[in-house]
This record gives sequence, structure tokens and C-alpha cells, in this order.
Amino acid sequence: MSNYKESVRRKLETASQERRKAINTFFDESKSTEERLSAFKKCGAFIEEDDVAKALRILKDKQRNEDSIRASAILGLMNYAAVNGDFQDELIGYLNNPEESDDIKNAALSVLQSNSFSSAAFDARRPAYINALRNVVKDSKASGRGSVKERAAEYLALEKDEFIQRTLIEGLENPEKKMVEPEVAIQLLSYDLHSDLYPLLRNIVQNPPNERAKKEALRNLSSDSSSADLLLKTLNDKKEDKEIRHVCAVGLHH
Repeated sequence: MSNYKESVRRKLETASQERRKAINTFFDESKSTEERLSAFKKCGAFIEEDDVAKALRILKDKQRNEDSIRASAILGLMNYAAVNGDFQDELIGYLNNPEESDDIKNAALSVLQSNSFSSAAFDARRPAYINALRNVVKDSKASGRGSVKERAAEYLALEKDEFIQRTLIEGLENPEKKMVEPEVAIQLLSYDLHSDLYPLLRNIVQNPPNERAKKEALRNLSSDSSSADLLLKTLNDKKEDKEIRHVCAVGLHH
């Protein structure tokens, strides 16, 4: 038993030393950005007061630190944010700032979203957070998979936010105003699917912008009994893609 305890102690000590080395490398400005970012993967959250202070200095110093380093500093301050309402306010400010990069906004969004479940200080800031998410949706340019705009849209959809529902519907009705791809818009709307959306989904099936959007529309029409004929017609059309016909079969079964 004593040998086992000693083995565990040595492993923990080695892991602690490796983490300390990684943290020191991340904070070492003489290292390349690639070295610092690679080291950060082994850092975990910054806990020591001195490490927190260094991370905060990195975050505020745009001249000496690239956004990728500043974004990593934000992620390392996850625990600090959970108990510090003022820092949560600062992160919300980054989301609202059109001059901040998507790297910074993505990191701020990750920390704030985690705090939204675990931080007692967050509740008072939830309205400001929701408003900041709306601003990200309105202001951010990139809209691909994993983009800060799409992530913000998803969190708003999970909150059943009226603004994002209206914006997604507008994009489906008018492709020139879309903020995400149509199949993604349908997925996000499905978090709070209303019966008044069924006519729009049926129209997408009949005039699909792409096959993925058609499949998502059919999937969500499975809860609409008045769309049974459309599902059956699509199922029986042997020219349709097999996956789309399968979605129809599942929908009709439900």
C-alpha cells in the first residue's frame, strides 16, 4: 500500500511540475506564439494569484500580445471569472465591442457561457449577456460553423429569445438577410418550434435552398399532422435522396 501511495504521490508531483513549466512558458514573452499556445494546452485554469495577475496583464496589453494569446488568457481565467462579477462585466464588454476580434469574443463567450451555469455572480448580469449575444449576431461578419456569430445564435435559441427567432425566420424568408446557413437556422428554430413555422418549413421542402435544409425541414415537420401528405409524397418519390426518404419514413412513423 505504501508503494502505491508513493507512486501516486510521484505522479501528482510530476504532473504539477509539468503544469508549472507550461504556465511559465505561456507567460514567457521571449517564446514564440506557437510555443506559448502549445504550452497553454497543458496549463488548465490559472489559480495562483500571481498567475491570474499575469493573465490579466496579457489580456489588457494589445500591443505586446496577439489576440490568440489574449484569448488563451481569457480561457485560463475561467475560475477567476466565476467569482468575479466585475470581470464578467469586462467579458461582456468584449462581446459588445465591434473592434475586438472573433478570437477574443469566442473566448469570452466560452467563459461566460460556463459561468451562466455555475456562477452565483452571473444571474445579475444575464440580461446584459443576452443583449451582448444579440450584438454579436448583428455585428460579427463570419458566420461559418463554429463562428462566434453561430455560437451566439445557438445560445440565444436555447434561451428561446424572440430576437433570434425573428432574425432566423427573416433569413429563411429572404436569403439576402440570412445570418447562418438555412439548415442551421432550421436546427436553431427547432429548439422552440411553433406551429406558425410549419408553412415556412413546407415551402422550404418544396423550394429548397439546398438538400440539407430540405432534410432539416422534413425532420421538423414530423410533429405536424397536416404535413403527413407531403412527407408521404416525398417518401414515395424514388428520385429523392435515400437519406431524405428515410427522414420522411421516421416522421410518418412518429
